[in-house]
Amino acid sequence: MADKSTTLSNAMLNLVLRNVAYSPSTTNVFVALFTGVVDGAFTNEVSTSGTNYSRKQVTFSAASSGQTANSAEVDFGVATGNYGNVQNFALVDNSTGGNILYSDSLTVAQTVSTGNQPKFAIGAITVQES
Repeated sequence: MADKSTTLSNAMLNLVLRNVAYSPSTTNVFVALFTGVVDGAFTNEVSTSGTNYSRKQVTFSAASSGQTANSAEVDFGVATGNYGNVQNFALVDNSTGGNILYSDSLTVAQTVSTGNQPKFAIGAITVQES
């Protein structure tokens, strides 16, 4: 993924270099979809009103060679309304609100209309630390 959030960067630096505990808001990680720029206020997150959209939990394989990938398909279910042109996604630490951990653009933006079923295949979400 392209961007680690400042929140996560600060937490990891404090953990590794200052031994300050990191306490995420939950023990789960969720995928959020965005129709515009990813921001901490979730301004451009797909609307939950009339669309059947909600963030979906994602699991990851054990890290190896500085990277990990989703270990199961992430399925958002059938859209009951238009999401719009989904351009970006983020990994967040809560099913609503919370903090952005990582974000990236989709390789190809997707217009999600009623009846579409957006999903990420196994291995499609890769997080790499360099």
